[in-house]
Amino acid sequence: MTHIPGSTGPGQTAEQSLDHLIAEAASASDTRRRRRRRPRPLVVVLVMALLAGLGAGTGWLVGRFVPRGSLQDPPTVVSIVDFSMVGDGEQIEATGDPVLRSGSTAVMRLRDGERDLLSAVDVAGLTSYPRWTAPLPANAGPCALDGTVVRCGEGFALDVDRGRPQASGGNASAPTSPGSSTPAPRHAPSVPTAASSSTPASAASGNATSAPGSATPAPVVPGSATLAGAASDQVPYALGADGSVTDRSGAVVSGLRLGSPAWVLPAQAPRSLGAVPLPGKRDVWVVCDGTTLAALEGADVLWTVTLPEGTAQVSGFTEGGSPHWLVGDTLVVGTPSGVVARDLADGSESWRVDVPLRSWTSDDQYLYLWSHSSLSVADLTRPVDASVTQVTAVAQHQGEPDRAPSAEELRNATLEVPERCGLRVSPSQASEQGRERVTFVDGQASGGSQQNARTTIKEVVTTVFEGRPAAVVRANCSYGGAYEDDFIMVYDPDHKLVAALDPVPHKQELGGSISDFTITSLSVFGGSLHLSWNNIALYGDEDYHASRKSGSADGDFVWDGQRFVATDLVFHTGQGDVRLPRLEAVQDFVDAVVAHDDARAAQWAVPSLMSALDRNAPYSGFTVRESYFPKGSTVGECILLPAVGSPNMLGMSTVYFGNGRKASIRAGDASQIVQEGPYRSGDIMCGLDRSADHSDRFSTWIMLRGRPDGSVEVYTPGPGSD
Repeated sequence: MTHIPGSTGPGQTAEQSLDHLIAEAASASDTRRRRRRRPRPLVVVLVMALLAGLGAGTGWLVGRFVPRGSLQDPPTVVSIVDFSMVGDGEQIEATGDPVLRSGSTAVMRLRDGERDLLSAVDVAGLTSYPRWTAPLPANAGPCALDGTVVRCGEGFALDVDRGRPQASGGNASAPTSPGSSTPAPRHAPSVPTAASSSTPASAASGNATSAPGSATPAPVVPGSATLAGAASDQVPYALGADGSVTDRSGAVVSGLRLGSPAWVLPAQAPRSLGAVPLPGKRDVWVVCDGTTLAALEGADVLWTVTLPEGTAQVSGFTEGGSPHWLVGDTLVVGTPSGVVARDLADGSESWRVDVPLRSWTSDDQYLYLWSHSSLSVADLTRPVDASVTQVTAVAQHQGEPDRAPSAEELRNATLEVPERCGLRVSPSQASEQGRERVTFVDGQASGGSQQNARTTIKEVVTTVFEGRPAAVVRANCSYGGAYEDDFIMVYDPDHKLVAALDPVPHKQELGGSISDFTITSLSVFGGSLHLSWNNIALYGDEDYHASRKSGSADGDFVWDGQRFVATDLVFHTGQGDVRLPRLEAVQDFVDAVVAHDDARAAQWAVPSLMSALDRNAPYSGFTVRESYFPKGSTVGECILLPAVGSPNMLGMSTVYFGNGRKASIRAGDASQIVQEGPYRSGDIMCGLDRSADHSDRFSTWIMLRGRPDGSVEVYTPGPGSD
């Protein structure tokens, strides 16, 4: 470390007595020297409580705020959360998104390899496992709070208490950058306002509120900015192509070279006269490129530090990254060996929290420190003793911890299973909530009253379900004939069946024409699942049990207390990936057509359909709009266009919807309404109800081209023989 001695700061005048200033600083100087005379490490042995209550508090706080603590002393480690059984615990890390907190519950967006997760933890340490975890859809937007519900874009919402799926919509508002009225871009650092010695942390954060008894806020300014090629009023430094740094006047900062990208953060350092501390603070700027950390005042370098290898990755000082560092009375940066606080006056280490660090984030009160398979939570408003400069967290379980059942135990046990897997009744007579007990021997159960029926354990994955270790079982249930389906069963440490996914009642939702539901891969994220399956008969496939099926799918499923609910489904078809659109979006198109608001309707339809709306429909004296979009039309259901059977004497085939209703289609033909190509694999059919239509058949429908993001593109109404 290179130390450049400090000088007097701004604000000192000739009229001030030097003796007076020195005397005024004596008390603070003595305190600082006393703390540094007795440095000692502290090993925090944190007893991890198991099976504790999961009650949530009230009063929402949004993360990415500046801390309420001064950062002068190391925080207390209050909780260590075990993520080893959630997804790939070794890969889980923080993102640049804000932490959302209510009482002792913190909800954060994480990354597990290529997937984003949403997870809730108890910062008070009441449980040593995540409260819940759920995979986020690939197109999920920024997460925000709506009362007791967290929403991530349209169509994805969970209650904060238990992570249960909630209705879409709502009035959630995303956190904003200071002084901004629009949501902060995801993964983008906010641009700081000009540093001000009188701006307290609570005012700078805008929405943050201080808890009673919390430490006095430090005068800090949140946010950092990338050093650009030109200085500005907001960021008074520029980074040259050769790595040189210049101030706003064009003066080169001597002795400093930075890589690109580099970031800058406003801060305030103590004032001094030589080695004598003085009252007040002076405005400085801290710069970092992930390798070098330095403090600048004008064109002078106050100090520089060479950071340990890997710091850039841990703290986000990378191309396209979202840097995370905190500034108060000290500057806090994450390194591979833990978070380190540095004195802003000379860059020396003030304190550290030792933990093998993969990534980290914070809110206005807590540090969230991600190791390889665990999360350590440190409370900035509860500093440890002033003589402590090093904190190390060590987790210990209290008593004998719960253990998930092993595969070997389950493969040779008598277990409760879904009724359709119970070997006693035919699948058509079983109920989704029904249960039976069967005995497995080497992973297979047989011998029930259903001749040749058998249930076979195919895979066992350990996880944390509803706050306890659990085993997730993928089992194949053969009904004794040609038909079989894969089921999911979840068993707690007592071998009790606590959840199951029975696909039979939901095959229409899972792809429509599925004779055998066959799971090809299983990933588990806490109480949530990600499944891949095939055997989906799409339009163009032959419509019989043994035929080749061209469709497959991936889906996320979240436990709602009664069953696993699909929160994101993507179907893989011959025309590419397809998500079903939201019914509300399709209804917007229908309403616009009915209202003759063609300018609005055009955003959801192909041009050839829009130009055909006021032409005469085939076999009708009415226009296409009047025939297919009468007043009062509502969207009943949308499905992936399935394989269809042989046509009747009129050349029409029947399409079956999940709600028991039907529609007719002239298979193999192009649309007779508009000049578009033929129906194809991956198309979506939406049945339309008329105001007085209560039959079991949709008399009209609209066809959409399937899109990966679930957007709406209507290309024809039907059937064409109306």
